[in-house]
Amino acid sequence: MINTDAISLRLAAFVAACMVYGIFASPTPGDLGLVEITVAICLIIAVSPLRALQSVLRLHRPSWATAGQALLVYGLSVPVVAGLGGGHDPVLILRDMIPFGFLLLPLFMQGWRPDLRVVAAAVAFIGVAFALRVVLPVATVHGDFIGTGADPLYLSIAPTISFAAVMCGGAAGMLLYTGPSLRNIALAPILAGCAVLPFAAMVITLQRAGIGLSAFALLLLLAVGLWRKPARAVVPLLPVLVAALCFFPVLAEVSGSLLQKQSLVGNNNRFQEASVVFDVVATSPLSVLFGKGWGTHWPIQRWAGLWSITRITFSPLIF
Repeated sequence: MINTDAISLRLAAFVAACMVYGIFASPTPGDLGLVEITVAICLIIAVSPLRALQSVLRLHRPSWATAGQALLVYGLSVPVVAGLGGGHDPVLILRDMIPFGFLLLPLFMQGWRPDLRVVAAAVAFIGVAFALRVVLPVATVHGDFIGTGADPLYLSIAPTISFAAVMCGGAAGMLLYTGPSLRNIALAPILAGCAVLPFAAMVITLQRAGIGLSAFALLLLLAVGLWRKPARAVVPLLPVLVAALCFFPVLAEVSGSLLQKQSLVGNNNRFQEASVVFDVVATSPLSVLFGKGWGTHWPIQRWAGLWSITRITFSPLIF
């Protein structure tokens, strides 16, 4: 028998965690505060520790869960021993293990069958809330928001921003695609507005990858609709074309700013950073195979005075 009350409680806890996280939290919190503790408690209820333990110890499980179990054993042994043996700060070790636990949430929550529409809406809410927290302060202070870079909490780089842009934009298009009923016509502009907010947040900090991938995903959905049922796809295509024509000067300015950033910073020296990381882990054969352990950090003084000292955390899952 399925305990629907427990399922409802878990889903409510998950939604509550998403709401608190979206409205109050940051993707990169500086310390553990009341908000982070609240989100953690909600996630613990949603995961259900007893059910998580049963999921990990389950004998008959799919191949992906077996791989996840092996990853869990590895993450709780090799990098922990390496980190402690290297004299790393226990706080930094714990800091690295927390996101590792998030990575394994599918393993802990296997067998849970919530309403995916509610889950998708809750995650999209995080992106929209993050976007509002970026856009509103800039809109009230700056006349021009393109490339102002006003995002001290790094909300605009969160993956949920792109997810919200694609989910809300795709849902708006799907409503018009399925049929121009009064309900669909009323809801589509609301969802479209929710999709614009994440794009505006990414424009503020000129997130090239996020803007490009989100726009490409929406264009791909539109192309699929045109391929399958061209007559229906014209309905969501028309308002997109009208909006593009009306806001063409803004779109042109955004494109120019993105191209200018690309010409100035290129790939943000990602290849140089990777080279430094490989130089560090290449100090011994063991570190090449298993990394430096949880909690490793390395200060880098970037050249020409253009970059500040940055701490890089090395994960044995990569090296």
